[in-house]
Amino acid sequence: MALCEYKMGNHLASLEHLKCDKLIEKYKKVTDALKFLNDIELNEQLDIFENDLLHIIYSKSPCEELHLVYLKAAMHCYKNKCYIKGAEICQIACTVLRTPMIMILLAKCLIQIGELETAESALNEANVMDIKNEEVWAYLTVVNIKMGNADEAKVCYMRALEVIMILI
Repeated sequence: MALCEYKMGNHLASLEHLKCDKLIEKYKKVTDALKFLNDIELNEQLDIFENDLLHIIYSKSPCEELHLVYLKAAMHCYKNKCYIKGAEICQIACTVLRTPMIMILLAKCLIQIGELETAESALNEANVMDIKNEEVWAYLTVVNIKMGNADEAKVCYMRALEVIMILI
């Protein structure tokens, strides 16, 4: 329930569900991480992020249960212009579950730090997973423009428009 409440944006309700002692004992790493995510969402407490959440992310072996934690942490990094750390967290997430969303976020971070070829690779992988994702095509356009591939950028831009038109 705590995770469902979190996903719906009900951060206070999520924190209430996380007070269950049995839940905390059995899933300590996940409940701690979810508590920190709720605190970040409610208070924008960067010190909690830096001190506690990153410790959870980097301290133990990656696990699929923390995929949402990795995603939110990487989004937080991107939002706060911590692109290298965001890319690192995305790469950790990719070791347990590769999704178009995490691959796009990885690419966005990589674009910001100038790793264009790696960003293109991440976007191509996301494209294989979801060929009708206009965000993938839009960022492929950006990457190709930055790499000087005008013809490829035009193709990607047209694909992005086609996908958008299908969705409308």
